[in-house]
Amino acid sequence: MTARRFPNPGWAWPSGGRDLLLKAALLPQPEAALDHFARWLAAQDLDSAVFADHRLLAAIAERHGAALERFAEYPRLKGIQRKLWTESRMRVHANLPILRALAQGGVPVMLFKGAARVAVNPAAQRQRAHQDVDVLVRPEHMAAAAQILIAEGWQTARGETALCAVARAPTARAINFHDARDGDIDLHRSIYHGPNFHPARDAAFWDQAQPADFFGQPVLVPRPEERLAITLAHGAWSAHAHSDWLVDAAELIADPALDWPLVEAIVQDRTMAFQARIGLGYLGQEIGLPLPAGLPDRLAALPHPGWLAARGALLMARPEDDLTPLQRGARQVWMRLAQRRQRAPRGDAPPLVLALARPARGALAGQGAGLTAPIPFPGPGRHRLTLELAFTAPATPRRVELELNSPTRHIARFRIYSRARTETEMRVRLKVQVSLTEADHDLILQSCPGGLVYGGDSPARQAKYRALPFRLLRAAFG
Repeated sequence: MTARRFPNPGWAWPSGGRDLLLKAALLPQPEAALDHFARWLAAQDLDSAVFADHRLLAAIAERHGAALERFAEYPRLKGIQRKLWTESRMRVHANLPILRALAQGGVPVMLFKGAARVAVNPAAQRQRAHQDVDVLVRPEHMAAAAQILIAEGWQTARGETALCAVARAPTARAINFHDARDGDIDLHRSIYHGPNFHPARDAAFWDQAQPADFFGQPVLVPRPEERLAITLAHGAWSAHAHSDWLVDAAELIADPALDWPLVEAIVQDRTMAFQARIGLGYLGQEIGLPLPAGLPDRLAALPHPGWLAARGALLMARPEDDLTPLQRGARQVWMRLAQRRQRAPRGDAPPLVLALARPARGALAGQGAGLTAPIPFPGPGRHRLTLELAFTAPATPRRVELELNSPTRHIARFRIYSRARTETEMRVRLKVQVSLTEADHDLILQSCPGGLVYGGDSPARQAKYRALPFRLLRAAFG
Protein backbone atom coordinates (compact mmCIF):
# COMPACT_ATOMS: atom_id res chain seq x y z
CA MET A 1 0.00 0.00 0.00
CA THR A 2 1.31 3.42 -0.97
CA ALA A 3 0.85 6.12 1.65
CA ARG A 4 -0.29 9.62 0.72
CA ARG A 5 2.55 11.14 2.72
CA PHE A 6 5.42 13.12 1.21
CA PRO A 7 7.70 11.98 -0.42
CA ASN A 8 5.74 8.88 -1.44
CA PRO A 9 4.12 8.84 -4.91
CA GLY A 10 0.71 8.84 -3.21
CA TRP A 11 1.32 12.41 -2.00
CA ALA A 12 0.69 13.57 -5.58
CA TRP A 13 -2.62 11.73 -5.96
CA PRO A 14 -5.75 13.82 -6.39
CA SER A 15 -7.61 14.45 -3.15
CA GLY A 16 -10.77 16.16 -1.98
CA GLY A 17 -13.28 17.05 -4.68
CA ARG A 18 -11.04 15.98 -7.58
CA ASP A 19 -10.64 12.54 -6.00
CA LEU A 20 -14.42 12.19 -5.59
CA LEU A 21 -15.04 13.10 -9.25
CA LEU A 22 -12.42 10.67 -10.49
CA LYS A 23 -13.94 7.88 -8.44
CA ALA A 24 -17.38 8.79 -9.76
CA ALA A 25 -16.00 8.44 -13.28
CA LEU A 26 -13.84 5.35 -12.77
CA LEU A 27 -14.83 3.10 -9.86
CA PRO A 28 -15.82 -0.28 -11.31
CA GLN A 29 -18.99 -0.56 -9.16
CA PRO A 30 -21.61 1.90 -10.54
CA GLU A 31 -23.39 2.41 -7.21
CA ALA A 32 -20.14 3.12 -5.40
CA ALA A 33 -19.22 5.59 -8.16
CA LEU A 34 -22.59 7.35 -7.87
CA ASP A 35 -22.20 7.52 -4.09
CA HIS A 36 -18.92 9.42 -4.56
CA PHE A 37 -20.65 11.75 -6.98
CA ALA A 38 -23.41 12.41 -4.45
CA ARG A 39 -20.73 13.27 -1.88
CA TRP A 40 -19.15 15.70 -4.33
CA LEU A 41 -22.51 17.38 -5.02
CA ALA A 42 -23.19 17.67 -1.28
CA ALA A 43 -19.91 19.52 -0.75
CA GLN A 44 -19.68 21.49 -4.01
CA ASP A 45 -21.82 24.16 -5.62
CA LEU A 46 -22.01 23.24 -9.30
CA ASP A 47 -21.84 26.94 -10.23
CA SER A 48 -18.37 27.21 -8.66
CA ALA A 49 -16.97 24.16 -10.44
CA VAL A 50 -13.84 25.00 -12.45
CA PHE A 51 -12.95 23.82 -15.95
CA ALA A 52 -10.91 20.88 -14.65
CA ASP A 53 -14.08 19.72 -12.85
CA HIS A 54 -16.17 20.19 -15.99
CA ARG A 55 -13.84 17.85 -17.89
CA LEU A 56 -14.51 15.09 -15.35
CA LEU A 57 -18.22 15.91 -15.16
CA ALA A 58 -18.47 15.19 -18.90
CA ALA A 59 -16.94 11.76 -18.34
CA ILE A 60 -19.33 11.11 -15.45
CA ALA A 61 -22.37 12.18 -17.50
CA GLU A 62 -21.37 9.90 -20.36
CA ARG A 63 -20.64 6.91 -18.13
CA HIS A 64 -23.76 6.99 -15.95
CA GLY A 65 -26.29 8.53 -18.33
CA ALA A 66 -29.89 8.24 -17.12
CA ALA A 67 -28.76 6.90 -13.73
CA LEU A 68 -27.90 10.52 -12.89
CA GLU A 69 -31.56 11.52 -13.10
CA ARG A 70 -31.81 10.86 -9.36
CA PHE A 71 -29.86 14.10 -8.84
CA ALA A 72 -31.54 17.50 -9.17
CA GLU A 73 -28.44 18.73 -10.99
CA TYR A 74 -28.89 16.24 -13.84
CA PRO A 75 -30.17 18.75 -16.45
CA ARG A 76 -27.24 21.06 -15.74
CA LEU A 77 -24.79 18.16 -15.99
CA LYS A 78 -26.13 17.32 -19.43
CA GLY A 79 -25.82 21.00 -20.31
CA ILE A 80 -22.16 21.03 -19.25
CA GLN A 81 -21.52 17.91 -21.32
CA ARG A 82 -23.21 19.41 -24.39
CA LYS A 83 -21.29 22.68 -23.94
CA LEU A 84 -17.93 20.90 -23.78
CA TRP A 85 -18.84 18.68 -26.72
CA THR A 86 -19.87 21.70 -28.81
CA GLU A 87 -16.71 23.64 -27.95
CA SER A 88 -14.57 20.59 -28.70
CA ARG A 89 -16.25 20.11 -32.08
CA MET A 90 -15.66 23.77 -32.92
CA ARG A 91 -11.96 23.31 -32.18
CA VAL A 92 -11.84 20.09 -34.18
CA HIS A 93 -13.53 21.85 -37.11
CA ALA A 94 -10.89 24.60 -36.95
CA ASN A 95 -8.00 22.12 -36.65
CA LEU A 96 -8.93 19.64 -39.39
CA PRO A 97 -7.96 21.91 -42.33
CA ILE A 98 -4.42 22.29 -41.03
CA LEU A 99 -4.08 18.52 -40.53
CA ARG A 100 -5.10 18.11 -44.18
CA ALA A 101 -2.68 20.86 -45.23
CA LEU A 102 0.19 19.13 -43.42
CA ALA A 103 -0.62 15.82 -45.11
CA GLN A 104 -0.87 17.50 -48.52
CA GLY A 105 2.44 19.24 -47.84
CA GLY A 106 4.21 15.90 -47.37
CA VAL A 107 4.38 16.08 -43.57
CA PRO A 108 3.09 12.88 -41.91
CA VAL A 109 1.42 13.56 -38.56
CA MET A 110 0.94 11.45 -35.47
CA LEU A 111 -1.67 12.39 -32.87
CA PHE A 112 -1.24 11.66 -29.19
CA LYS A 113 -2.91 12.27 -25.82
CA GLY A 114 -6.63 13.11 -26.06
CA ALA A 115 -6.71 13.42 -29.85
CA ALA A 116 -5.23 9.94 -30.22
CA ARG A 117 -7.83 8.53 -27.84
CA VAL A 118 -10.65 9.98 -29.95
CA ALA A 119 -9.01 8.86 -33.21
CA VAL A 120 -8.89 5.27 -31.91
CA ASN A 121 -12.24 5.38 -30.10
CA PRO A 122 -14.57 8.03 -31.60
CA ALA A 123 -17.16 7.32 -28.88
CA ALA A 124 -14.79 8.94 -26.37
CA GLN A 125 -15.40 12.40 -27.85
CA ARG A 126 -18.50 12.89 -25.68
CA GLN A 127 -16.47 12.52 -22.50
CA ARG A 128 -13.12 13.96 -23.60
CA ALA A 129 -12.87 17.77 -23.84
CA HIS A 130 -10.44 19.14 -26.45
CA GLN A 131 -8.44 22.28 -25.78
CA ASP A 132 -5.88 21.57 -28.47
CA VAL A 133 -4.67 18.81 -30.75
CA ASP A 134 -1.22 17.40 -29.99
CA VAL A 135 0.62 16.66 -33.23
CA LEU A 136 3.98 14.93 -33.59
CA VAL A 137 6.05 15.35 -36.75
CA ARG A 138 9.44 13.93 -37.59
CA PRO A 139 12.29 16.22 -36.45
CA GLU A 140 13.35 16.86 -40.05
CA HIS A 141 9.79 18.05 -40.86
CA MET A 142 9.46 20.51 -37.99
CA ALA A 143 10.46 23.62 -39.97
CA ALA A 144 8.31 22.62 -42.95
CA ALA A 145 5.32 22.03 -40.66
CA ALA A 146 5.78 25.46 -39.06
CA GLN A 147 5.95 27.07 -42.50
CA ILE A 148 2.69 25.37 -43.53
CA LEU A 149 0.92 26.55 -40.39
CA ILE A 150 2.12 30.12 -40.90
CA ALA A 151 1.19 30.06 -44.59
CA GLU A 152 -2.34 29.02 -43.54
CA GLY A 153 -2.59 32.10 -41.28
CA TRP A 154 -1.73 30.52 -37.93
CA GLN A 155 0.38 32.31 -35.31
CA THR A 156 2.41 31.03 -32.40
CA ALA A 157 1.06 31.51 -28.89
CA ARG A 158 4.17 33.56 -28.11
CA GLY A 159 3.26 36.16 -30.70
CA GLU A 160 6.66 36.02 -32.39
CA THR A 161 7.17 36.81 -36.07
CA ALA A 162 6.83 34.13 -38.73
CA LEU A 163 10.56 34.40 -39.45
CA CYS A 164 11.42 33.66 -35.82
CA ALA A 165 8.96 30.77 -35.52
CA VAL A 166 10.39 29.02 -38.57
CA ALA A 167 13.97 29.67 -37.43
CA ARG A 168 13.51 28.13 -33.98
CA ALA A 169 11.26 25.24 -35.08
CA PRO A 170 14.09 22.73 -35.74
CA THR A 171 15.36 22.97 -32.14
CA ALA A 172 12.07 23.52 -30.28
CA ARG A 173 10.52 20.50 -28.54
CA ALA A 174 7.07 21.93 -29.25
CA ILE A 175 5.43 25.11 -30.54
CA ASN A 176 1.83 26.04 -29.80
CA PHE A 177 -0.04 27.56 -32.77
CA HIS A 178 -3.42 29.34 -32.84
CA ASP A 179 -5.59 30.64 -35.62
CA ALA A 180 -8.14 33.45 -35.54
CA ARG A 181 -11.04 31.05 -34.90
CA ASP A 182 -10.82 28.19 -32.41
CA GLY A 183 -7.79 26.43 -33.84
CA ASP A 184 -5.17 25.25 -31.36
CA ILE A 185 -2.34 22.94 -32.45
CA ASP A 186 0.60 21.84 -30.32
CA LEU A 187 3.25 20.99 -32.89
CA HIS A 188 5.87 18.62 -31.43
CA ARG A 189 9.27 17.50 -32.56
CA SER A 190 9.39 15.16 -29.57
CA ILE A 191 6.54 13.81 -27.45
CA TYR A 192 8.34 13.26 -24.17
CA HIS A 193 9.87 15.86 -21.90
CA GLY A 194 13.64 15.95 -21.58
CA PRO A 195 14.28 13.44 -18.78
CA ASN A 196 12.23 10.81 -20.63
CA PHE A 197 13.94 11.06 -24.03
CA HIS A 198 15.14 7.73 -25.43
CA PRO A 199 16.61 8.01 -28.95
CA ALA A 200 15.96 4.39 -29.98
CA ARG A 201 12.34 4.37 -28.80
CA ASP A 202 11.73 7.85 -30.21
CA ALA A 203 12.96 6.67 -33.60
CA ALA A 204 10.74 3.57 -33.38
CA PHE A 205 7.60 5.70 -32.91
CA TRP A 206 7.06 5.96 -36.63
CA ASP A 207 7.83 2.32 -37.47
CA GLN A 208 5.42 1.07 -34.78
CA ALA A 209 2.67 3.67 -35.30
CA GLN A 210 -0.86 2.55 -36.08
CA PRO A 211 -3.24 4.10 -38.62
CA ALA A 212 -6.36 5.81 -37.27
CA ASP A 213 -9.09 8.17 -38.42
CA PHE A 214 -9.60 11.60 -36.84
CA PHE A 215 -12.99 12.87 -38.03
CA GLY A 216 -12.33 11.66 -41.55
CA GLN A 217 -8.66 12.64 -41.69
CA PRO A 218 -6.22 9.69 -41.85
CA VAL A 219 -3.58 10.01 -39.12
CA LEU A 220 -1.14 7.89 -37.17
CA VAL A 221 -1.19 7.17 -33.43
CA PRO A 222 1.41 5.49 -31.19
CA ARG A 223 0.92 1.86 -30.23
CA PRO A 224 -1.24 1.34 -27.09
CA GLU A 225 1.70 0.62 -24.78
CA GLU A 226 3.43 3.83 -25.79
CA ARG A 227 0.14 5.75 -25.51
CA LEU A 228 -0.16 4.60 -21.89
CA ALA A 229 3.43 5.65 -21.15
CA ILE A 230 2.80 9.03 -22.82
CA THR A 231 -0.37 9.51 -20.77
CA LEU A 232 1.45 8.74 -17.52
CA ALA A 233 4.43 10.97 -18.36
CA HIS A 234 2.40 13.94 -19.61
CA GLY A 235 -0.26 13.53 -16.93
CA ALA A 236 2.35 13.72 -14.20
CA TRP A 237 3.77 16.82 -15.92
CA SER A 238 0.47 18.72 -16.26
CA ALA A 239 -1.64 17.30 -13.43
CA HIS A 240 -1.84 20.78 -11.92
CA ALA A 241 -4.26 21.72 -14.71
CA HIS A 242 -6.60 18.74 -14.90
CA SER A 243 -6.95 15.07 -13.94
CA ASP A 244 -8.76 13.47 -16.86
CA TRP A 245 -5.46 12.00 -18.01
CA LEU A 246 -6.24 9.33 -15.44
CA VAL A 247 -9.48 8.58 -17.32
CA ASP A 248 -7.44 8.20 -20.52
CA ALA A 249 -5.03 5.84 -18.75
CA ALA A 250 -7.90 3.78 -17.33
CA GLU A 251 -9.31 3.19 -20.82
CA LEU A 252 -5.93 1.94 -22.05
CA ILE A 253 -5.51 -0.33 -19.02
CA ALA A 254 -8.92 -1.88 -19.71
CA ASP A 255 -7.64 -3.28 -23.03
CA PRO A 256 -6.95 -7.00 -22.41
CA ALA A 257 -4.49 -7.03 -25.31
CA LEU A 258 -2.22 -4.46 -23.63
CA ASP A 259 1.35 -5.79 -23.53
CA TRP A 260 2.34 -5.09 -19.94
CA PRO A 261 5.96 -6.34 -20.24
CA LEU A 262 6.39 -3.81 -23.07
CA VAL A 263 4.85 -1.06 -20.90
CA GLU A 264 7.35 -1.86 -18.16
CA ALA A 265 10.23 -1.86 -20.66
CA ILE A 266 9.20 1.57 -21.97
CA VAL A 267 8.91 2.93 -18.42
CA GLN A 268 12.37 1.60 -17.58
CA ASP A 269 14.04 2.84 -20.77
CA ARG A 270 12.51 6.29 -20.40
CA THR A 271 13.46 6.61 -16.71
CA MET A 272 9.85 7.39 -15.80
CA ALA A 273 9.24 4.83 -13.05
CA PHE A 274 8.29 7.50 -10.53
CA GLN A 275 5.69 9.07 -12.82
CA ALA A 276 4.30 5.61 -13.59
CA ARG A 277 4.05 4.84 -9.86
CA ILE A 278 2.01 8.01 -9.36
CA GLY A 279 -0.57 7.30 -12.09
CA LEU A 280 -0.75 3.51 -11.91
CA GLY A 281 -0.61 3.57 -8.12
CA TYR A 282 -3.71 5.76 -7.95
CA LEU A 283 -5.61 3.71 -10.52
CA GLY A 284 -4.70 0.42 -8.85
CA GLN A 285 -4.95 1.32 -5.16
CA GLU A 286 -7.65 4.02 -5.11
CA ILE A 287 -9.78 3.01 -8.11
CA GLY A 288 -9.21 -0.75 -7.92
CA LEU A 289 -8.33 -1.32 -11.57
CA PRO A 290 -6.69 -4.72 -12.17
CA LEU A 291 -2.94 -4.36 -12.67
CA PRO A 292 -0.43 -7.18 -13.26
CA ALA A 293 0.64 -9.00 -10.10
CA GLY A 294 3.77 -7.52 -8.58
CA LEU A 295 3.77 -4.45 -10.84
CA PRO A 296 4.04 -1.85 -8.02
CA ASP A 297 7.04 -3.65 -6.55
CA ARG A 298 8.75 -3.97 -9.92
CA LEU A 299 8.24 -0.27 -10.64
CA ALA A 300 9.57 0.67 -7.21
CA ALA A 301 12.69 -1.42 -7.88
CA LEU A 302 13.48 0.37 -11.15
CA PRO A 303 16.20 3.04 -11.18
CA HIS A 304 14.95 6.48 -10.25
CA PRO A 305 16.42 9.78 -11.48
CA GLY A 306 17.46 10.89 -7.99
CA TRP A 307 16.26 12.58 -4.82
CA LEU A 308 15.74 16.03 -6.32
CA ALA A 309 14.08 14.76 -9.52
CA ALA A 310 11.64 12.62 -7.54
CA ARG A 311 10.53 15.62 -5.49
CA GLY A 312 10.23 17.70 -8.62
CA ALA A 313 8.02 15.00 -10.15
CA LEU A 314 5.80 15.08 -7.05
CA LEU A 315 5.35 18.85 -7.34
CA MET A 316 4.57 18.55 -11.04
CA ALA A 317 2.02 15.75 -10.54
CA ARG A 318 0.10 17.05 -7.53
CA PRO A 319 -3.07 19.01 -8.50
CA GLU A 320 -2.44 22.73 -8.12
CA ASP A 321 -5.43 23.19 -5.81
CA ASP A 322 -3.62 21.01 -3.27
CA LEU A 323 -0.33 22.96 -3.36
CA THR A 324 0.64 25.63 -0.85
CA PRO A 325 1.95 28.98 -2.19
CA LEU A 326 5.51 27.87 -1.39
CA GLN A 327 4.99 24.59 -3.23
CA ARG A 328 3.55 26.43 -6.24
CA GLY A 329 6.66 28.59 -6.36
CA ALA A 330 8.92 25.54 -6.10
CA ARG A 331 6.93 23.87 -8.86
CA GLN A 332 7.47 26.86 -11.18
CA VAL A 333 11.22 26.80 -10.51
CA TRP A 334 11.42 23.06 -11.19
CA MET A 335 9.38 23.37 -14.38
CA ARG A 336 11.66 26.12 -15.73
CA LEU A 337 14.75 24.02 -14.99
CA ALA A 338 13.22 20.97 -16.64
CA GLN A 339 12.22 22.98 -19.72
CA ARG A 340 15.77 24.24 -20.15
CA ARG A 341 17.15 20.69 -19.99
CA GLN A 342 14.78 19.40 -22.66
CA ARG A 343 15.74 21.87 -25.39
CA ALA A 344 17.62 20.45 -28.32
CA PRO A 345 21.19 21.68 -28.92
CA ARG A 346 20.84 25.05 -30.60
CA GLY A 347 23.48 24.27 -33.23
CA ASP A 348 23.09 26.87 -35.96
CA ALA A 349 19.86 28.28 -34.47
CA PRO A 350 19.80 32.09 -34.14
CA PRO A 351 21.00 33.28 -30.72
CA LEU A 352 18.69 34.07 -27.82
CA VAL A 353 19.98 36.78 -25.47
CA LEU A 354 18.57 37.13 -21.94
CA ALA A 355 18.91 40.39 -20.03
CA LEU A 356 17.55 42.19 -16.97
CA ALA A 357 16.39 45.79 -17.39
CA ARG A 358 17.22 48.34 -14.71
CA PRO A 359 15.64 51.70 -13.83
CA ALA A 360 17.10 54.49 -15.95
CA ARG A 361 18.97 57.37 -14.35
CA GLY A 362 18.95 60.85 -15.78
CA ALA A 363 17.76 62.02 -19.19
CA LEU A 364 18.06 59.59 -22.08
CA ALA A 365 18.81 60.78 -25.59
CA GLY A 366 17.59 58.75 -28.53
CA GLN A 367 14.88 58.44 -31.14
CA GLY A 368 11.20 58.46 -30.23
CA ALA A 369 9.58 55.33 -28.87
CA GLY A 370 8.23 52.85 -31.40
CA LEU A 371 7.79 49.14 -32.07
CA THR A 372 10.56 49.00 -34.69
CA ALA A 373 13.92 50.65 -35.31
CA PRO A 374 16.29 50.31 -38.29
CA ILE A 375 19.80 49.02 -37.55
CA PRO A 376 22.65 50.18 -39.85
CA PHE A 377 24.03 47.33 -41.96
CA PRO A 378 27.80 46.88 -41.35
CA GLY A 379 28.37 44.57 -44.30
CA PRO A 380 28.53 40.78 -44.54
CA GLY A 381 30.52 38.79 -42.02
CA ARG A 382 30.52 37.99 -38.33
CA HIS A 383 29.97 41.00 -36.06
CA ARG A 384 29.45 41.81 -32.42
CA LEU A 385 26.38 44.03 -32.02
CA THR A 386 25.80 46.22 -28.96
CA LEU A 387 22.37 47.74 -28.38
CA GLU A 388 21.27 50.19 -25.72
CA LEU A 389 17.51 50.61 -25.28
CA ALA A 390 15.06 52.39 -23.05
CA PHE A 391 11.37 51.68 -22.54
CA THR A 392 8.57 52.57 -20.15
CA ALA A 393 7.72 49.44 -18.19
CA PRO A 394 4.12 49.00 -17.05
CA ALA A 395 3.29 48.41 -13.41
CA THR A 396 3.64 44.63 -13.65
CA PRO A 397 6.61 42.27 -13.94
CA ARG A 398 6.88 41.03 -17.52
CA ARG A 399 9.07 39.93 -20.39
CA VAL A 400 9.92 42.27 -23.25
CA GLU A 401 10.53 40.34 -26.47
CA LEU A 402 12.62 41.82 -29.30
CA GLU A 403 13.77 40.34 -32.60
CA LEU A 404 16.49 41.32 -35.04
CA ASN A 405 15.36 40.37 -38.54
CA SER A 406 16.30 40.99 -42.14
CA PRO A 407 13.66 40.93 -44.89
CA THR A 408 14.19 37.20 -45.43
CA ARG A 409 15.33 35.67 -42.14
CA HIS A 410 15.46 35.85 -38.37
CA ILE A 411 18.90 36.74 -36.98
CA ALA A 412 18.65 37.08 -33.17
CA ARG A 413 16.13 37.19 -30.35
CA PHE A 414 16.27 39.18 -27.11
CA ARG A 415 14.28 38.50 -23.95
CA ILE A 416 14.40 41.32 -21.41
CA TYR A 417 12.98 40.88 -17.93
CA SER A 418 11.39 43.84 -16.20
CA ARG A 419 10.64 43.60 -12.46
CA ALA A 420 8.94 47.00 -12.21
CA ARG A 421 5.79 47.12 -10.09
CA THR A 422 5.09 50.77 -10.84
CA GLU A 423 5.34 52.48 -14.21
CA THR A 424 9.10 52.99 -14.58
CA GLU A 425 11.52 54.17 -17.25
CA MET A 426 13.92 51.25 -17.78
CA ARG A 427 17.21 50.83 -19.58
CA VAL A 428 19.06 47.77 -20.86
CA ARG A 429 22.24 46.94 -22.77
CA LEU A 430 22.30 43.94 -25.12
CA LYS A 431 25.26 42.25 -26.78
CA VAL A 432 25.16 39.50 -29.39
CA GLN A 433 27.35 37.87 -32.04
CA VAL A 434 25.63 37.74 -35.44
CA SER A 435 26.59 36.41 -38.86
CA LEU A 436 25.29 38.54 -41.72
CA THR A 437 25.09 38.07 -45.49
CA GLU A 438 24.60 40.51 -48.34
CA ALA A 439 20.86 39.73 -48.23
CA ASP A 440 20.61 41.10 -44.67
CA HIS A 441 21.09 44.74 -45.68
CA ASP A 442 17.78 46.04 -44.25
CA LEU A 443 18.05 45.12 -40.57
CA ILE A 444 15.09 45.82 -38.30
CA LEU A 445 14.87 45.58 -34.53
CA GLN A 446 11.26 44.78 -33.68
CA SER A 447 9.28 44.58 -30.42
CA CYS A 448 6.98 41.55 -30.26
CA PRO A 449 4.21 40.51 -27.88
CA GLY A 450 5.07 38.24 -24.97
CA GLY A 451 1.99 36.20 -25.90
CA LEU A 452 -1.06 36.46 -28.12
CA VAL A 453 -3.10 39.55 -27.23
CA TYR A 454 -6.56 40.29 -28.58
CA GLY A 455 -8.53 43.53 -28.54
CA GLY A 456 -11.01 42.23 -25.98
CA ASP A 457 -8.36 41.12 -23.50
CA SER A 458 -8.28 42.72 -20.07
CA PRO A 459 -6.04 45.77 -19.48
CA ALA A 460 -3.96 43.65 -17.09
CA ARG A 461 -3.27 41.01 -19.77
CA GLN A 462 -2.50 43.66 -22.38
CA ALA A 463 -0.05 45.37 -20.01
CA LYS A 464 1.69 42.05 -19.40
CA TYR A 465 1.89 40.72 -22.96
CA ARG A 466 1.43 43.46 -25.59
CA ALA A 467 4.41 44.53 -27.69
CA LEU A 468 6.13 47.32 -25.79
CA PRO A 469 7.42 50.46 -27.53
CA PHE A 470 11.14 51.12 -27.04
CA ARG A 471 13.70 53.83 -27.77
CA LEU A 472 16.94 52.88 -29.45
CA LEU A 473 19.70 54.81 -27.68
CA ARG A 474 22.67 53.23 -29.44
CA ALA A 475 23.41 50.52 -31.99
CA ALA A 476 27.07 49.74 -32.72
CA PHE A 477 28.84 46.89 -34.50
CA GLY A 478 32.30 45.93 -33.34
